[in-house]
Amino acid sequence: MGYSRGQDRSLSEKRSRKRLIDSKARALFYPRVQMALILSLTGLTGFATSFILFKLGLTLPWIRYPLAIAVAYAAFLGLLYLWISYHRNKGDLDLLSGIDAPIDAGIGTTGSGTDVDVFSGAGDFGGGGAGGAFDAAPEAPSAFSSAGESLKDAGFDVDLEELGLVLIGLALLVGGLVASLYVVYFAPVLLAEILVDALLVGGLYKRVSDIDRRHWLQTAIRKTWFPALLCATAFGIAGYVFQLAVPEARTLGDVFRAVFS
Repeated sequence: MGYSRGQDRSLSEKRSRKRLIDSKARALFYPRVQMALILSLTGLTGFATSFILFKLGLTLPWIRYPLAIAVAYAAFLGLLYLWISYHRNKGDLDLLSGIDAPIDAGIGTTGSGTDVDVFSGAGDFGGGGAGGAFDAAPEAPSAFSSAGESLKDAGFDVDLEELGLVLIGLALLVGGLVASLYVVYFAPVLLAEILVDALLVGGLYKRVSDIDRRHWLQTAIRKTWFPALLCATAFGIAGYVFQLAVPEARTLGDVFRAVFS
């Protein structure tokens, strides 16, 4: 009986938490736009970090890129803290508005409606990665050679093997960016949940007792660590592939100049 009561209480806390998050997600003002701005500042931080590391002598891109993304992720969490502080300071105390309203299957937001499925953080994300064998196809050298002759006849002095590696690296960079931008897609739920956590743990809703409480940073990391890891991994592998293509290159500009000069 005690176990049953504890289980019922846990389910009740989860339902109360979901009602609060759903209500807040509907009330946020263009959450995806806000998240896009946060990610833009995060990207600028990563770019600046990579530039500084390069100037400090860390020239290997497959090491520099993941480090820059790690710093950018820390900046992302810091920006979320500033976002929460802004809502605290402006007296965002309408958290319980509409708590008794029926909850739709999807979560509507100001300006748009969507069904959002977010990372739970509890999954086992195994595997992934890229292999190092780029010469598996026996026909590739002859195809590259004939295509290379065509490009040279057109005025381009391009090594097609190098070009193929560069294209793979660029595809990895794009994949990393797409993984990070997925955070924009589930921004309504993410921003609503961390704001609910911050307000509840901060004691602004002491009269709400039947609810599951947790720190906002725990929620933010649990919801975003996997896209951040994908982005760092993709950029690291891309840096390694660029060095395979042009060993002397230290920046993306060096790679393009070496391949297309």
